[in-house]
Amino acid sequence: MSISPSLSQMTSKRARGNLLQRALEFIDRRPLVIFLGPAMLVLLAMAIFPFVYSIWLSLHQWNLADRNASWQWVGVDNYRRILFHDPFFWDSVRVTVIFLTVAVALEFVLGLIIAILISQETRALGPIQTIMILPMMITPVVVGLIWRFMYNPDLGMVNYLLGLVGIDGPVWLGDRRTGLISVIIADVWEWTPFMALIMLAALQSVPRDPLEAAVVDGASRWQAITSIVFAMIRPAASHCTPSAHDRRFSQSRSLLRAHPGWTRHQHRSAEPLYIQVGLQILSDGIRGGAGLRHDRWYRSGRHGGVSLHQPGALETIMDVLGTGSLLERIVRRILIVLIMAIFLGPIVLLVLTSFKTRADALASPPVWFFSPTTENYRHVFSEYDLGHFFQNSVIIASCSTVLALMLGSLAAYGLSRFDFRGSNALGYWILSLRMMPAVAVVIPIFIILRNIDLIDTRLGMIIVYVSANVPLVIWLMKSFFDDLPRDIEDSSLIDGSTRIGAFARIALPLIGPGLSATAILTFVFIWNEFLFALILTGNRAQTVPVAVTLFMRQTGIEWGYMTAAATVMMLPMIVCTFFVRRGLTRGLTLGAVK
Repeated sequence: MSISPSLSQMTSKRARGNLLQRALEFIDRRPLVIFLGPAMLVLLAMAIFPFVYSIWLSLHQWNLADRNASWQWVGVDNYRRILFHDPFFWDSVRVTVIFLTVAVALEFVLGLIIAILISQETRALGPIQTIMILPMMITPVVVGLIWRFMYNPDLGMVNYLLGLVGIDGPVWLGDRRTGLISVIIADVWEWTPFMALIMLAALQSVPRDPLEAAVVDGASRWQAITSIVFAMIRPAASHCTPSAHDRRFSQSRSLLRAHPGWTRHQHRSAEPLYIQVGLQILSDGIRGGAGLRHDRWYRSGRHGGVSLHQPGALETIMDVLGTGSLLERIVRRILIVLIMAIFLGPIVLLVLTSFKTRADALASPPVWFFSPTTENYRHVFSEYDLGHFFQNSVIIASCSTVLALMLGSLAAYGLSRFDFRGSNALGYWILSLRMMPAVAVVIPIFIILRNIDLIDTRLGMIIVYVSANVPLVIWLMKSFFDDLPRDIEDSSLIDGSTRIGAFARIALPLIGPGLSATAILTFVFIWNEFLFALILTGNRAQTVPVAVTLFMRQTGIEWGYMTAAATVMMLPMIVCTFFVRRGLTRGLTLGAVK
């Protein structure tokens, strides 16, 4: 005996079907609203409004600590006082200009030299690149702490090595001149590998024909490199030169904070006074590593679309130019080993110190042979509850990454697939939001979160990090969608698929490696973020970058505990380094859809 469904059940089922059909029809009729709308709302609420609010705040006199304080209109008095009556502001501007000029120049020159050296060692390219990725993946706070330990006049490795050659090392962070030099050295250590990797990618794009012609005309190997290779990588060089990032200033604060020789008025770097042009280079590097091609270089015929992990182009250059004499190869490999030791050495020293006892960690000269102990790790997890901060970082970074990918992928697909008036301007406007210094909006965001009781909560931090990283996701994912042929999606639409269906079932799977690389980079940026976590959290939602600074006290630094906490914090970044490299290698197969 069959039981027929009741009339109400059939009506309800038909209504749900009609509702879904109407929703899909709405999406097909207004795709831009669905693809761009959610991301635009988030950006307007948590990026544009705080920036406008920051300008409004700058025209008032007010007390941040008092919720009920009155707001007194002062007009441009605050600007007048800063520009004309505060000598420390212009001093900080001068220091910032010197710092950026010297650091970026050194990073560019050293990065180019390193790229030329390692470009001739194609067999060891993979391990070399893995080592070079590590410094820029590590949290800037940890980088600052590493170098502060290295600069310690009694315990530090820098003065120890100088002493071996008979040089009395200075108190590096004790005065204005050596302090600025110390910060520049630390910054060069962290970001020179980034420059070298971009220069290496540019070298891989050099075509074979001009080099062969130069060799036929009698040019030497170095003449060909200086006259042809340098000329062809000039576009990449012009992009790399302004790649300074505000992470530098997080590192500087960690390096100089609470040092007795430095008062807050002796040496103040200005907060970022520049636009983070390096984000474009990051996008180019990811696209090159995933087998995707930079539009400008590819369309102009200057870019070969070669992967950072594909040695074929470098082998082509070496086939034409040669690799030098046996003595040159030996000297080059010795230099590469020394360079890799410089990049890897401070990280290894930090990890080794975390396994030393307090006496061994404070020993001078450094103790190289010791009985390892896990006491520092047990102490930071039991006494300082590092596990709580680690859990906060994992939850906040993971949730923020997933939400940023969801919103950013939809918006990127909309910008890539729909041509409308102002689409290019909208794309660059979104990128400009990612360039905005965090210090420009952190106070307005603090006030907003305080008014809705989301200060020191994971939800509040997730909202902030999603809005801060959606522009990055959009910019990177748009580049992947742009390089994906539209024919496959058009065929799906002709077969009756909806636009959402083509996005979810066709486009996203095809750019899976690019999606993975973007997810990992977004996770890294959120995990390493310091300023928002410092201002917007207390004990409940505090993340690991802020927790690491708990071991810096006015009575001194607990080096054993601090290095243990820093090592725990570095572990996810080291894992991400290997995943990034693997994701970029897997991305080579994306070219098969062309």
